[in-house]
Amino acid sequence: MTLGCASAGEDMRAMLGVPASAPPPQTVTAPAPRPRPLRADGIAAGPYHTCIWGPEGIHCWGPTCSAAPGGLRLACSPEGLPSPDTVQMTWTESDTGELRDLCTLRRDASVWCWSADEDPARAARRDLPPVTRIVAGTFDTCALLASGRVRCWGHLPPDETTHDVEVSVEGATTLDARGTVACAGTRDRTFVCWRAQHGEATALDDARGADALAIGHEHAFLEPSLRYGLRTVIEGGSWCTLREGALRCWGPNREGTVGDGTSIAREHPVPVTTDDGRPFGPVVSLAIGLNRACAVVREGAVACWGSLGEASPVARGYAHPRWIAGLRDVVDVVSGYNHVCARSRDGLAWCWGANRGGVLGAAGASEYAADPVPLMR
Repeated sequence: MTLGCASAGEDMRAMLGVPASAPPPQTVTAPAPRPRPLRADGIAAGPYHTCIWGPEGIHCWGPTCSAAPGGLRLACSPEGLPSPDTVQMTWTESDTGELRDLCTLRRDASVWCWSADEDPARAARRDLPPVTRIVAGTFDTCALLASGRVRCWGHLPPDETTHDVEVSVEGATTLDARGTVACAGTRDRTFVCWRAQHGEATALDDARGADALAIGHEHAFLEPSLRYGLRTVIEGGSWCTLREGALRCWGPNREGTVGDGTSIAREHPVPVTTDDGRPFGPVVSLAIGLNRACAVVREGAVACWGSLGEASPVARGYAHPRWIAGLRDVVDVVSGYNHVCARSRDGLAWCWGANRGGVLGAAGASEYAADPVPLMR
């Protein structure tokens, strides 16, 4: 039998009443929280960014989040940017993904804006009458006033000249903007469009009689010509009108974005059709990207046509609408350059397409998602 003997150092500590040394503390690393889906009251997409707002605040995804400037640091964080009164959000964004100014529309019909590089706590209230909708393009933010008038403001490179103009339109009921072009629909179902920083609106005859007008994201080097009146929209991105659920589109038709089964450029609206030639619809919501359009039909399903850019595994776009699997009860769809997002009636949101800068959220781990993934934080 072998008896163990304590060391001399241990004997001395015992004699002096000094307790034996405790083992070194172990570092315990808490497991990282698992991403969870967020519920949204609304959703918006810029060329390379996506933001939602709702009971958990404002949450954003995209390449600017990696730099985490002051204006987006909280919105890009898991906690989100507290904003309980937000009913709509928009921002100006260049075709390279640079965010400039962000604005929110609150429940009291006021508009608050701040720069992407400053603290949202310093947001300033715009001096505007009651507002019902806000939209933004590359340089301008525009507000649809409850009175039916439209105001636009912003600043233009290279000298950052600021402007604040009232657009020459009355009785406006709808408003949309993409790139350097904005358009408003009026009570008599006419549509007028104007360029950034210009208040002179020109009638868009091809949209006359429609319930709504959707403007596609223009290509950086090709934009609708409005300098001398609206004449050659074929040079820019696609446009679509919606009337009593029926959809008609026109434009350069790259990758089949017009949805008529061809890749022929269309100078005037043509019906969007199914594979067997029937009119597609009835449509309740529509969004157009660079080379793809997506629509929500009355039953809550989503269909898209065209292509989602070079990252897409589809070599050529679909020239007719194709249903997106896994989506149901959808109420809204939005589109960036090469990504699309949809929001359901219960507030859940999904995105798919090119995942530049993590714009698809925590669930979009790869460079491209062919199927919708939930927006998670």
